[in-house]
Amino acid sequence: MIRLGAPIFPAPTQQDDPFDLAQRHRVKGWAAAYVPPTDVNDTPRLREVRAAFEEADVMLAELGYWDNLLDPDPAKAAANQKRMVECLTIADEVGAACAVNVAGSYAAGVSMTDHHPDNFSEEFFDTVAEMARKFIDEVKPTRTSFCYEIFPFNVTYRCANVRRLADAVDRPQFSIHYDLANLIDNAASYFDHGHLLDESRELLGTRIVSAHAKDLTLASPSISVQLDEVLPGRGNLDYAGMLKMLDGLPHYFGGAADLPLMIEHLDTEAEYEEAGVYIRGVAKQHGISLC
Repeated sequence: MIRLGAPIFPAPTQQDDPFDLAQRHRVKGWAAAYVPPTDVNDTPRLREVRAAFEEADVMLAELGYWDNLLDPDPAKAAANQKRMVECLTIADEVGAACAVNVAGSYAAGVSMTDHHPDNFSEEFFDTVAEMARKFIDEVKPTRTSFCYEIFPFNVTYRCANVRRLADAVDRPQFSIHYDLANLIDNAASYFDHGHLLDESRELLGTRIVSAHAKDLTLASPSISVQLDEVLPGRGNLDYAGMLKMLDGLPHYFGGAADLPLMIEHLDTEAEYEEAGVYIRGVAKQHGISLC
């Protein structure tokens, strides 16, 4: 079963009541949620968040931390890695499917927007594999897993690399955060990405624990490849193919049968609702289990 989720408006704060937050997701029709803001040292709130979302039958999908784990400034890298450990601890306490970040960048700045050629090197691969082991071994999660999101600006840009990384980390609590749009990086795969879905199923399979939902358009006319994110249904992503691939994949760590699919990067509540209507429509048309 795929559980569809999205942010809620207004954005939650640490002062919000967890039971009210969970119900707000249900009122909007979301069966999955991003982990709301929570302090790692606030044990009562962590327990309340877990209880509230379980009671509402809303799956906590992921806690994302989006700062550079490999910042060339050692102090910044250490601080960001410490915060990642805290996020993994929070995710475990609340029972989320995963804590996730991109693997980082050797460029100074935010890891998602500042790029470096060595992000595709063997040194980078070995460094992020060891970093994942360190995070998992420090936290020793029992309810969650740690992920690097598939991402086009480092070694996780190909399914084969992601599988190789998972094998190198060699921890059952290391899983895969799936994003089909992030695997598409040329015109050929934009128009036909069935081979990417086949590779995803074959190489990543049951290691996938959470996924992002967005869409892509290819700029035309254009001399170079320019891909832009758009609302699901307004681009060329094969949603039927993606949902079929994801449908029925068991949760790699913990054995749960449900997989969260989280809509992201939209600006308004109305846009998220439109995206939800589209994705649910595709699922219904193709007989795919989605709630």
